[in-house]
Amino acid sequence: MNTRLYIKKQNGFDVKTDVLQRELNQLGVSAKIKVYSTYDIFNTTHEELKIIIPSVFTDPVIEECLFELPIHKQIIAIEYLPGQFDLRADAAMQCCQLLLEHNNTYVQTSQLIGLDEINDEDINIIKKNLNNTAEWDH
Repeated sequence: MNTRLYIKKQNGFDVKTDVLQRELNQLGVSAKIKVYSTYDIFNTTHEELKIIIPSVFTDPVIEECLFELPIHKQIIAIEYLPGQFDLRADAAMQCCQLLLEHNNTYVQTSQLIGLDEINDEDINIIKKNLNNTAEWDH
């Protein structure tokens, strides 16, 4: 079974969204944003997902796990290029291996930025200034 998770932090705990929102406001962008961590999980059963989602991929106290793409006016996805090392994915796969006692699980990660109340000019400013996201991504 292959699954995509969208992890959304609750308000008050969402540091990435708050930091990026401030940075965009300084650039003159007034859009409202929400940052999601995404995980593509491959080669797991439904029963295994019940174990690893609350243990590896979310902190149920401060995060919400979504299985469907969140609805926003615009979405920007940021992912690693082929060959780049993804520390979050590697750590998640190691945790899954320990919990599930097999190494079949494969994980890929990315970030989504949901944008609302935005115009085309603001989108171009955002894309121009997110060209090196490695600095804020992890």
